[in-house]
Amino acid sequence: MDRRDTFDVFYSYSHRDADLRGELDVHLALLKRQAVIRTWWDGEIQAGQEWSPEIFGRLEKADVILLLISPDFIASDFCWSKEMTRAMERHEAGTARVIPVLLRPVDNWQKAPFGKLQALPPGSKAVTEHANRDVALRDVAAGARSGASSKRCGAVILPGAPASLSLSSTNSAGIGRAGFPNATAWFTASTKRTSS
Repeated sequence: MDRRDTFDVFYSYSHRDADLRGELDVHLALLKRQAVIRTWWDGEIQAGQEWSPEIFGRLEKADVILLLISPDFIASDFCWSKEMTRAMERHEAGTARVIPVLLRPVDNWQKAPFGKLQALPPGSKAVTEHANRDVALRDVAAGARSGASSKRCGAVILPGAPASLSLSSTNSAGIGRAGFPNATAWFTASTKRTSS
């Protein structure tokens, strides 16, 4: 696969959730091995590099921005005021897709700026609320796989959506000019080859 067909995925998370971020990254390993996605987190900043320009450079380059939501994410001024704010600006502009991933329960998260986006895992139940964390993280990875497959095909047909929502003109991130109506549609978009 051509590396230009690979999604750049940026993790926005609180350092207090580093273990959960690591667990999610393990579940995304097959997609990374298949060059479907390439993930980045601030732990990859090299000694001697300036962290702020590196973080924001990666945030600007990302096709997909995973907001790893937890009480600590909400409480972090850096996550909230810097990363999440810029991520939502890019989402609104259609230059990136923001996907909230609920790691730990947060009261009233739907009232946050990202609350209008469909969150993962499916059902908006936090990863730590599942009896088996691996099942929740597997579901997040499965959503990523579905979304990545839609990137490689011609038109994206949203399940049950009117034909007007089919996106045949996409940018390098596989995002149509009209964007996707929500994260679940992006992650679970079914694909069909269309004749041009």
